Amino acid sequence: MQAVSLPTGLIDERPPDAILLGSYPGEGIFKKLYILVALRLIIVTFSMASPLSRLPQAIVQVGVPCYTIEPVPLERTLSFLSERAGKIGVYMSLLREIQDGATEDSVSLGSLLRKTKLLAARIGVKEIGIWAEHELSGYDKIKELPAYRGPFEAEVLGHGIDQAGNQYHDYPIPSLAFEEKYRESQLFKLYFMKGVAELESIATAKETAHWPWRADIVAGLPLLIRQGAVKLNPSIHWIEIWKPIPYPTVVGVLGDIRTRLLDLSMQLGEEEPSVEREQRITDPGRVERAVNIFQTIVYTESANVALGESRRNANPGTACAL
Repeated sequence: MQAVSLPTGLIDERPPDAILLGSYPGEGIFKKLYILVALRLIIVTFSMASPLSRLPQAIVQVGVPCYTIEPVPLERTLSFLSERAGKIGVYMSLLREIQDGATEDSVSLGSLLRKTKLLAARIGVKEIGIWAEHELSGYDKIKELPAYRGPFEAEVLGHGIDQAGNQYHDYPIPSLAFEEKYRESQLFKLYFMKGVAELESIATAKETAHWPWRADIVAGLPLLIRQGAVKLNPSIHWIEIWKPIPYPTVVGVLGDIRTRLLDLSMQLGEEEPSVEREQRITDPGRVERAVNIFQTIVYTESANVALGESRRNANPGTACAL
C-alpha cells in the first residue's frame, strides 16, 4: 500500500501546552481571548450542572506555561466570574449574603444572625458571635441589653373592682401615683429580652401583647397604699395589672437590629478585607479594630426606636421584661 503524505503544516508539532495556551511568540491575541471565553463558559456550565464538591479547584491562567500555573481557590474564581458577568454564581460570601439579606424584610433576622455567628467564628471575633447568639436566644440580664432593646416608657393598665361591685377594665395606672423608686423600676419600663424569633412572631401577629405585673406585686398594692407609697383609690381591689406591648414598637426594635447588622457588615467589609474572604484575623491590633467597630455600631445609642408615646429612659431598672 502506498503511503499517503500529508501537506506540510497540516500537523502542529508543538507541545500540547503551547498549542493550548498560545505561549510561543507570534500567537495572536484573538486565540487567547477565544480560550478565555471558552474556559469561562466551561466553568460556569460545569458549576451549574455539578455539585460544588466536584468542581475544579483551580483555573488555567491564559498565556502562561502549564508548569507555572498557581492554583486559584474555587470560591475566588467563581466570585470573580460572577461579578464580571453580572450574575450570581454558585458562591457568595457570607458577608455579601448578610448584606443582601439585611436589605430585604422578607429575609428573617434569625437566618441573618446565624450567618453572622458563623462568620464571627471564621474570622475569630468572638464578641460578634456572642452578640448574635444573644439576639437569637435572648438576653438573661438587663445590663447586657443594647440601647435599642430598652428601656422604654411603658403604659400600665389594670383590671379592678370596688366595694360596690363596679368593674374597672383597662383602667390607666399612672406612674405619678407611685414613689420615684417604683416609677423608675421595671414596673413602668419596657425591656425586650426575648430572641428575635419571638419578637418577630409578635410583629407578624400585628396585635398588642401584654406583659403582666407579677401577682405578688399586685397583691402587695393595698399595703403600699396604706403606707402612702402608692396613691391609688384604696377601695379598688386590683385583680390584674399589665403593660401593653404595641406591635409597632416591636417592629421598630427589629428594624433597628437589621439596620445595625447591615451597618456592621458594611463597615467590617470596608475596614477589614479578611472578613470578605472569611479568613481568621490573627493580628491582635486588627482584631481590636474589628471589635471597636462592632462596639460602636451595636452599642452606641442612635435615634429612638420607640413609636407613639414610648420614650427611651437611661435608668436600667430591675427585674424581668419581655
